[in-house]
Amino acid sequence: MNSNEKQASVMSDRISKLEMVLSEMDSQLHHVAAVVLSQAQKDEIPETSALTESALSEKSPMRDEVWGCANCSARLGIYNKATEELRVRYKDFVAYVTPGVGSKIMVPCRRCGEQNILTDVRKKQ
Repeated sequence: MNSNEKQASVMSDRISKLEMVLSEMDSQLHHVAAVVLSQAQKDEIPETSALTESALSEKSPMRDEVWGCANCSARLGIYNKATEELRVRYKDFVAYVTPGVGSKIMVPCRRCGEQNILTDVRKKQ
């Protein structure tokens, strides 16, 4: 592998990492905006509510819940409440998991190594 190929590989890895970080930041920003909007609507403060609605008019908040690492808050997956499905993605690998009643799912954090466990708290009927 010559020098140019090594540099291209390093740059590709750096760009992939930057894209992942930006994607995490975007999803967290949507979550914060949704919380601010719901809080402003609860408080019914006219100027805050109008400002928040105009700032968020171009994008709607996420309907899914982000599952973050308990230690460093890195995004581990996305939980879709409507389909009760957890989506875990790493580069081009994507896993869709539908947990059973009372089951556990463990995903290690790629950033800090923390073993994160998601437990389904539903009870068997």
